[in-house]
Amino acid sequence: MLTKTLAEKGWELGTGYLPRPEGATGGVAIGGGSLWLTKNHTPEEELAALKLVTYISTDKPQMAWHKGTGYFPVRKTAMDKLEKEGWFVENPNYKTAFDQLLLSPESLNTAGTLLGVFPETRAILEGKVQECYKGKDVKVALDEAAKEVNSLIAEWNEVIAFE
Repeated sequence: MLTKTLAEKGWELGTGYLPRPEGATGGVAIGGGSLWLTKNHTPEEELAALKLVTYISTDKPQMAWHKGTGYFPVRKTAMDKLEKEGWFVENPNYKTAFDQLLLSPESLNTAGTLLGVFPETRAILEGKVQECYKGKDVKVALDEAAKEVNSLIAEWNEVIAFE
């Protein structure tokens, strides 16, 4: 584990909340990955996918996934077991993001997003941020990003037909 390795070298790793201006009422949104089952699979494939999702949604795999990646368990029972076994006492850096998320008010801004072109959008925005660091005007960068992302969304909406 990184924290232990750093401690052995004389370094201390700590975490903290994402900063925000005093008096701000916003919060953080959950991020991360997701699994999808697309259309047109055989019944056997659908059953296999169901078995996989059922298994990985149980406590033991969720706890292992959290410990290995820092991702939040999808089950409260897994979180409760992590707390009961003392995981967060021994590894407090893993709890910081949980605490900040749980203290964030529920709103449209913190609810997350459903966006078919999310990976592409993230890449575009990351690139625009880098361009701003190099001197590009923020409004120009945001306008360019909006144009690119809106184009991707329009293409996505033409290709993907929701029933």
